[in-house]
Amino acid sequence: GISKDTEVSVNLSSQVDEFIDLVKGGEYLKAVEYYEGKLYGNYQYESEASDGIEALLKNLNREILNGQKSESDSKKITGAVDNVLSKTNINIADYDVLKANINGSIASKAAFLAGKELEGLEKYVDAIEEYAAVIESDSDYAEAKSAIDRCVQTAKKDVLATAKAFV
Repeated sequence: GISKDTEVSVNLSSQVDEFIDLVKGGEYLKAVEYYEGKLYGNYQYESEASDGIEALLKNLNREILNGQKSESDSKKITGAVDNVLSKTNINIADYDVLKANINGSIASKAAFLAGKELEGLEKYVDAIEEYAAVIESDSDYAEAKSAIDRCVQTAKKDVLATAKAFV
């Protein structure tokens, strides 16, 4: 997996940088037009474009895990990448794995938020299930693990208090 702390950087020509900025901005139609007009047919640019998109996806995953990118921002970027890849000859070797990692990171963040909400509603067992879905590379992992302990202790106390009421 990708470390949540390490930014992936690649040296790109200014032309390819401009292309990546269009993709990052979700402007896939402009990105495809730019690629076809200025990059396609130049092996170095085509190779850099592939490397640049791969780095963009790895960095996006890192930013999600660190809480720096929202789900909607992430979907905009991955949607643009999907469209660019479907309309150009760009090939990313582990694209399916990169995309699965991004989706897993988004799910992890959502699980953490759901856990916090359920804990606040005193639905401790449900909260534990959500907190348990937080992945180890998520910046909220340590907090989720301590929240599980807290929910377990609170749920135990609640069960004991309920049981004592019937004794």
